[in-house]
Amino acid sequence: MLLVLDLSKILYLTIIQMRGLIHSSTDEKMPPKVTRKCVRYPVEWEVKTFNGQPVPETMLLDLCAVGARIEGPKPLAPRNHVEFTYVRSGDDQERRHTGIVMWMRPLIHKPGRYQMGVKFYDFDWSLDQELRQGPSC
Repeated sequence: MLLVLDLSKILYLTIIQMRGLIHSSTDEKMPPKVTRKCVRYPVEWEVKTFNGQPVPETMLLDLCAVGARIEGPKPLAPRNHVEFTYVRSGDDQERRHTGIVMWMRPLIHKPGRYQMGVKFYDFDWSLDQELRQGPSC
């Protein structure tokens, strides 16, 4: 008896499973692969300054101990240093983070608006603990 395996089909089915699509033999979805170091918490807090300059209509959309996603009318180029300040809802204390812009993209459905991803230079694990308790939006 000779058994022949077609490895191309096995590889194809593995790729389908890894992408979260339905696998033909079990009809179940695989959970998506998470590559983040920590959970990002959705927030809607106003950003006050970029690099010491006031910025209008700029919002912090999500935040975690290692980075943030920011939306506003002023694009910041990737690989640039940024220091920004914000105030949490219901709190009058201004908070500050510094980091590097990892990505920037224009929002097609909102002309003149941009989103940027910032990776912090110093991870703020105490912020992560605060956000786990439930951010005040």
